[in-house]
Amino acid sequence: MSKYIIRRILLMIPILLGVSLIVFSLMHLTPGDPVQIMLGDFAQPAQIEVMRDNLGLNDPIHIQYFNFVRNSLQGNFGRSIHYNEPVINLIKARVGFTINLSLAGFIVSYLIAFPAGIISAIKRNTFIDDFSMVFALIGISMPNFWLGMMLMLVFALRFRVLPATGVGTWRHLVLPAITVGTAGAALATRLIRSSMLEVINKDYIRTARAKGLMERTVTFKHALKNAILPVLTIIGLRLGFILSGSVITEIVFARPGLGRLMVDSIFRRDYLVVQASVLLVAVTVLIANLIIDLVYGFIDPQIRYD
Repeated sequence: MSKYIIRRILLMIPILLGVSLIVFSLMHLTPGDPVQIMLGDFAQPAQIEVMRDNLGLNDPIHIQYFNFVRNSLQGNFGRSIHYNEPVINLIKARVGFTINLSLAGFIVSYLIAFPAGIISAIKRNTFIDDFSMVFALIGISMPNFWLGMMLMLVFALRFRVLPATGVGTWRHLVLPAITVGTAGAALATRLIRSSMLEVINKDYIRTARAKGLMERTVTFKHALKNAILPVLTIIGLRLGFILSGSVITEIVFARPGLGRLMVDSIFRRDYLVVQASVLLVAVTVLIANLIIDLVYGFIDPQIRYD
């Protein structure tokens, strides 16, 4: 197990280097000068050149990339061009809001998905099954920004029971969490249903029923345990993208999270902020996938990492 973990960690190094190179290249190939955007259209050319020299933007492109990688390894992502603050401080100030929202949306997703998927599989081809699948289809098809605005219209403007925007209390988190969680719940419901349907007709499930075990024991101890592996893959991906999956929702509900910071920084060509944010997301995805792979081994004894 330890050798497998070490090997996976070593494999993360070239992946992260590839991610850093891609995002660095894309940001520098994007039209627009960050200094020109910051100083405005009436800035003097000499003033622009002085600031570009101070920020290191006139250095050769490979030197800029080398400096970025070297500083990242030291935990120093530089200073934001637009905010004139250390990038790491900007991320620390906003990442908590994104984690809260994403975790709340994640919980909403699976509080809906597990009961709906399991019941839909057990009650196959009934009204409950049809209703769950229609809900899943609507949830997948419905854009997040539209759902968010509809929730704001009904619960914030019409009935005035929940705040529309901002942060502060748990009440500010309810509507964004439902918005984030709906699409994930729809996808997970379909996956849980299909996984359960593959399992409940197996011989060992019929044997368990023949022994006189309670249906609840058969469903949760035998069927769900063996149907959970494909679902864990989706859970791992959802957790991996926990720092970036709420971008649109943060903008709709005016939440000062990491996703909104990334979008604003892209428009402002704030290279270092975007590069550091994407790198952080990549690290989160890799770690989440490693954890899920290790969980596989605990759930299914047939899986070995020797």
